[in-house]
Amino acid sequence: MLLKTRFYIPPLRKQSVLRQALINKLNESSGGELVLVSAPAGYGKTTIVSQWLHSNPHTFTWLVVDQSQSVPTVFWEYVINALQTIQPKLGEEAMQILKGLDDQQLEPVVISLLNDLDGLSILNNAEQPITLVLDDFHLLESQATLILMNLFLDHIPPSIRLVLITRIEPALALARRRANNQLQELDVDDLAFSREEGRRFFNDTMALSLSDADIFRLCNNSEGWVVGLQLAALSLQKSSTKVAIEKPSLDRHISDYLFEEVYSLQSRDLQEFLMISACVSRFCAGLCNELVPTQDSLKLISLLDQSNLFLVSLDNHRTWFRYHDLFRQFLLHQFSQLSKQRRDQYYRRAAQWFEAAGYLEEALEQFILQKNWQEAIRLLEQITEDKIQQGHKASLINWIEMIPSKFRDHLSLSEIKAEAYTKELGITPEAGEPQNPESMSSSIKSSTIEALTRRETQVKKLVSQGMPNKQIASELNISLNTLKVHIRNLYGKMGVENRTQALIKMNQQSKGETP
Repeated sequence: MLLKTRFYIPPLRKQSVLRQALINKLNESSGGELVLVSAPAGYGKTTIVSQWLHSNPHTFTWLVVDQSQSVPTVFWEYVINALQTIQPKLGEEAMQILKGLDDQQLEPVVISLLNDLDGLSILNNAEQPITLVLDDFHLLESQATLILMNLFLDHIPPSIRLVLITRIEPALALARRRANNQLQELDVDDLAFSREEGRRFFNDTMALSLSDADIFRLCNNSEGWVVGLQLAALSLQKSSTKVAIEKPSLDRHISDYLFEEVYSLQSRDLQEFLMISACVSRFCAGLCNELVPTQDSLKLISLLDQSNLFLVSLDNHRTWFRYHDLFRQFLLHQFSQLSKQRRDQYYRRAAQWFEAAGYLEEALEQFILQKNWQEAIRLLEQITEDKIQQGHKASLINWIEMIPSKFRDHLSLSEIKAEAYTKELGITPEAGEPQNPESMSSSIKSSTIEALTRRETQVKKLVSQGMPNKQIASELNISLNTLKVHIRNLYGKMGVENRTQALIKMNQQSKGETP
């Protein structure tokens, strides 16, 4: 017997923001296409598809996938029943064939179903195709079912479009479907809340009456993560404090959500990899192999990337990565449960790898986390003069202040460097106690600003004006893909990782403030 609730579309929630831009993007899809809505937990994937179907009435059917449907015969029985809620006779022959076959012989079932759908296309005079939504598609783990789904998509008729809502990019020949214009996508960048959506959520939906500056800070802190914003709003409703506004806050509710919906669902080996790789502000496969020698880090990073586990690529070659900030805070909490001896071991390994690879600033960060002041001072002496010459005084101040005053007396600086302490940096070896080492990563990110190309300067100007990507591409007469490359390069040279951070830095620069 099939569970009827698996066919129910989620109702519109009262505390949701109507996201018209995303609805418009979904409206651009058509029959014969795959619409992939893929992002980590808590990005509002199901909500936006539900909004689209409620605001754009047409014939559709909804199926929530669960692990029991990993058995191919069960899955296709559910699919056929879902389609029969639209056309009762659709798939009758496929259902009869299904009853006489095992899980390895289901190709005739899919072919029969495709023939029925093709016939429906001929008879259907409606302007819009029917829509089949498969929610929680990431729970479908059967390789045999994915092979049959590829067959279905290879021959999907114009009478139907398939919408997959998933936390993991499925193995459905996506590169080929992109090239063939058969794929429409909503990903993390699309689903993250914009500043305007944040304003409507906090002030209209949650009735908090926050200033634009506070809303901007909250959206920046959460990197647009919808659940993070919802939990921050609930905290603000219960308290008059502005702690949640001033800095990213991993409160109990966010921590519980990430543990239950993300971390606990991973294998023990992957949990360990997530926890240990979070001890550095950015990582690559080579570094992770040094931290966890028993693991195939390149394979695991690829798995994290495919699984949408809050991973952010930092370069065009997908070599360096970081975690979403709130997720990293959660992982660092797990990391803090290790013994001090184990934590120091990982800090030491990371520092040695960074230094050998020439990343002295990251190595310095790890020695400070380890509280290995002798090694930290050694590296600080190597980079101080270069930092002064480059004009990167803010990050240098931050590093020096992290070293306890009683250890700064051991800094064997030349007279020139000593003078730089007092005149250029405005601090002395007797300055205050060290700051939180975790705050150093932001100074590392912003310490190097390269010259922009002419095109990057044009892109920066239009981004600062709040133009969306499509309008910028049209203005500059370039493709969206080319524009995305320029934007990624621009972010790298500015020392930021997303549009929100870029806008903050541009605003500071326009006011003459130190970024």
